[in-house]
Amino acid sequence: MRNKIFIIMTFFIGILIVTLFASMLFLQKRTITFLTTTKLEKQTTQKIKFFNSFLEHRVQLINAISTNSEFINYVKTNKNKNIVHNLFITQANTHFDMFQLRYIDSKGFEKIRIDNYNTPRLLKDEELQNKKSRYYFVDTMKLTKEELYFSNFDLNVERGRIETAYIPTLRIAKPIVIDNKTYGILIINFNISEFLNQFREMSLHNMTLFYADGNIIIDKNNKYSWSSDFKLKTKVNDLYTFLPKDMASFKE
Repeated sequence: MRNKIFIIMTFFIGILIVTLFASMLFLQKRTITFLTTTKLEKQTTQKIKFFNSFLEHRVQLINAISTNSEFINYVKTNKNKNIVHNLFITQANTHFDMFQLRYIDSKGFEKIRIDNYNTPRLLKDEELQNKKSRYYFVDTMKLTKEELYFSNFDLNVERGRIETAYIPTLRIAKPIVIDNKTYGILIINFNISEFLNQFREMSLHNMTLFYADGNIIIDKNNKYSWSSDFKLKTKVNDLYTFLPKDMASFKE
């Protein structure tokens, strides 16, 4: 069952606490002795700041695009689409980790989509898809004008299949609400490979990142990573038996 991540700090602190606790025990005994409470607290603070900074910049980006006057005019009138094309391409050119930028209407149809794998590319009308059944569309359409949707960390899926090469993905979406009418959603897919690499490097040891339901995001042994995406039976409790089975109570 997917975790719905609408509160940034709740999401981060939850995975951070279980990650730090699990990864402490990956160290040799002499290393654990060396890590004092003060050093662990400092490391935790650094990770929180890093994560918050990562999110803050991307939230600012989607807010800036969604409130752009030319974009709002296009959504309301369906005119001057080429201006929004240029706006989207410009944003993709200046943000290397943005690999998809889309406006999806209230019926789930992609109206404008930029793919940015090597260079930004505007998709033709015949390439656009209907996303009305995708969880991120359904969940975002339920939000108010002020709210943002944050997906789980997962691997990007295209036409029902995990895209290769694998792209660790975070989706941030926002409903486009004008005069109390929801016209659709703006959604950005971010490639979080570099973020995850830097997050790992901030630890003094191997790190396993996982959700409260036991599904593994990344592990030192890559065959266990992205367990939810690949529908693996192995959960974090199978790898580290000292962890409680009820992660929700453990976070408390």
